[in-house]
Amino acid sequence: MLAAIVGWLVAGLWGAIIGLVFGTAFDYARLLWRFGDYSWRSAERSLRERRYLIGLFAVMGQLAKVDGRVSEYEVAAARAIMSELGLSEDERRRAVNLFTWGKRPGLPLRTLVVYTRRSCADGADRERFLNLQVRVALANGSPAPEQVKVLKRICRGLGINPVRLDQLLRRQRGGQDAPRKVIRQTLQKAYDLLGIPETATDQEVKRAYRRCVSRHHPDRMVAQGLSDSEVQAAARRTHEIREAYNEIRRVRNL
Repeated sequence: MLAAIVGWLVAGLWGAIIGLVFGTAFDYARLLWRFGDYSWRSAERSLRERRYLIGLFAVMGQLAKVDGRVSEYEVAAARAIMSELGLSEDERRRAVNLFTWGKRPGLPLRTLVVYTRRSCADGADRERFLNLQVRVALANGSPAPEQVKVLKRICRGLGINPVRLDQLLRRQRGGQDAPRKVIRQTLQKAYDLLGIPETATDQEVKRAYRRCVSRHHPDRMVAQGLSDSEVQAAARRTHEIREAYNEIRRVRNL
């Protein structure tokens, strides 16, 4: 955008157009250098696949953050998509970095979507891109108004009729209720086990975990002279606490 303004001041309308084109290209080149061809060079992916993944997760981060806060359900949805795409551990790390980078203000969203469109082999690839974004937008139940606006911008960049977006939103609202309910129940159980609310800060989660493990650790039960059955029960409880903490860590990316 800055390049377009400078172009307008120097050479009028045509200068603005040229500035916009070069500024857009620079934005994307910078993005590719930071997260794409350079950092993913060792990955066993084609150039087209790498660029598709760059756009997918950077835009996903922007979509999750645009309403002000990234929820744990949105993070869980993004991680589920990483698993479905068969990303390796190294690729997942890169995808998480892209998602995090996408949350920052000033993301060149239009540039990113347009260039992602060029990496799509066909219309099915473009619709899949939109479909995956919709899944994240629906992670909390219903997309926020700001998220709907971003989804419409994605449609324009991909050349998809907004009517198709409405269809996807209606279809996925019905299809995601059961999985989303399971995720919510699992997380709620984990928080209950640690004795903290979902709104607890990361530090509060860590303190609660340490407190619970210390309270129920089998070694402590042995030192107190409790019976074998009570020690075994404490061991099971400690295992449940660790599983709960790991689940919360996973969705919070701790």
